Amino acid sequence: MDIYERLAEVYDRGGWIEYSRRLLPYLQEILRRFRFTPQKVLELACGTGTVAIALAQEGYQVVGVDRSSAMLREAEKKARQAGVKIPFLRQDMRDLVLKHPVDLVTCFFDSINYLLSYQDLVSTFEKVSRVLRPRGLFAFDMNTALGLASHWDYRKGEGDLGDVAIIGTNSYDPQEKLGTIRITVFKKVNGLFEQFTEVHTERAYARNEVKTALKEGGLKLLSCYDCLTFQRPGKNAGRILYVATTARKSSHQA
Repeated sequence: MDIYERLAEVYDRGGWIEYSRRLLPYLQEILRRFRFTPQKVLELACGTGTVAIALAQEGYQVVGVDRSSAMLREAEKKARQAGVKIPFLRQDMRDLVLKHPVDLVTCFFDSINYLLSYQDLVSTFEKVSRVLRPRGLFAFDMNTALGLASHWDYRKGEGDLGDVAIIGTNSYDPQEKLGTIRITVFKKVNGLFEQFTEVHTERAYARNEVKTALKEGGLKLLSCYDCLTFQRPGKNAGRILYVATTARKSSHQA
């Protein structure tokens, strides 16, 4: 079973949505600082669509892409309820293709860390460069090694959710730079709790690796921040927000 296949149905009740909601004003400030006013936006690894829907409500033309059909079903349902029209496409980011270029690509909630090989990282960046207009922006966040090793445990309990409890227990292999989290969900059905577990694995990349991969993929790093701030990432940063742009004059391929 694919990851998120079961988790999708309770994802927005697990607390993760709060981070997504904090991203919109942060993204707006990033765009203001770069004096950039996009019209067409791709939300890559859009999940249940929280950020994509918020952007659409702000007047942007948004496309959402995710590899999980279960997450996309939730996103489509939420978009209908919100009264916004967003085309949601099921694609793997490593094979990203759009019919028309966009001005801005966003990819949040450490989705890039799910790329477990450097070549997959370069391949994804190359695909992003192809769908971005010249001088377009690419904003994405990534967990650091410290973030995966120390900040990835998760608890959301019965007292908060009523009929759902979610527990995440992580481990980190510093040699392989791989973090693994076991997410166990207890969901009440007909008065009894059902249990299921998903295992998620992410890889940590050093900043210089990300910068080099961006260059190899046809992108140029403009800036990076300790995520949700505008401070330069220090040794204690658990998550970094990167902003990049196209390095090619014309990169879109249908």
